[in-house]
Amino acid sequence: MIKWATNENSTGWAILCTSTGNCSTSEIEASGGTEHRRTLMGLKGDTRYQLTVCARDASGNESKKEAFYFTTLPFPDTVKPAISKVNYTIIDYDRVSVTWSTDEPATSQAQYMESTNITNTRIECKRKPWGDKCLADCDQLPDSVDPVFLSDYGATSFDSKLVNAHNVIMQPLLKGKAYKFRVISKDAAGNERVSDDQVFTMK
Repeated sequence: MIKWATNENSTGWAILCTSTGNCSTSEIEASGGTEHRRTLMGLKGDTRYQLTVCARDASGNESKKEAFYFTTLPFPDTVKPAISKVNYTIIDYDRVSVTWSTDEPATSQAQYMESTNITNTRIECKRKPWGDKCLADCDQLPDSVDPVFLSDYGATSFDSKLVNAHNVIMQPLLKGKAYKFRVISKDAAGNERVSDDQVFTMK
């Protein structure tokens, strides 16, 4: 909101312009007075504006205050980084390299643990450690399902550097064992994205 005063009764309005010359005009006050206020709507974050306030008295005489400038504060970043191109490579008998990309600089984290194949037709319904969705339908579990975890992730690899191209090593891993992993990236504002799960087997 912008406020200003005049030395006689008048109606006021404000003109707001960007550095590119795009201008908008507020509504004119419905009633006159010497104290004026207008609300500025639709401003963008981290943007420089030119503001001019105007007034018109009962005789139709108009005046404008010399323009002044201000810059709005940046809007808070609430967008999570987008994760893409998640890939893993077995680089040794007990190590796997995990790579992925984000659309903005973010941290690198891989969570992983040994998985267990469930072939029962009914199990106790368990919940994911990162959400509230059941891992399987407790009443209609198929004869064989993809590997799932029966407990929380037990290991993690983390790099705090903010980068777009990510690479972390998961180790030590056991030959012949199946593992499940996910990657996590957090940007400078603290917005965190978690990838879908992937499963691999050490050869």
